[in-house]
Amino acid sequence: HKFTVISVPHLPEKQATGRFEEDFIEKRKRRLILWMNHMTSHPVLSQYEGFEHFLMCADDKQWKLGKRRAEKDEMVGAHFMLTLQIPKEHQDLQDVEERVDNFKAFARKMDDSVMQLT
Repeated sequence: HKFTVISVPHLPEKQATGRFEEDFIEKRKRRLILWMNHMTSHPVLSQYEGFEHFLMCADDKQWKLGKRRAEKDEMVGAHFMLTLQIPKEHQDLQDVEERVDNFKAFARKMDDSVMQLT
């Protein structure tokens, strides 16, 4: 997805069977509220034009055009690496490895935590 280094929670499942049962509706409603709270309070995600399109689009044809535009974003996936800058000063290898390991652990825990929201 577009935000390689940001944990973006998945939308709650729509569930094909039992989707009109009261407990399912209430549970999904609570999860949608948590999802919206996360998205709207995040400084980057809340400003993303694709999120605004998701919220504001009422027309199916317009929705599909915006979705295609977002899917063609050149900074998705490996192209994200083009946005990174290499530090000019020498970096200590052990320090860099430690920071990378810490970030990996953080990202893994963040993904696990976000999955608990949905």
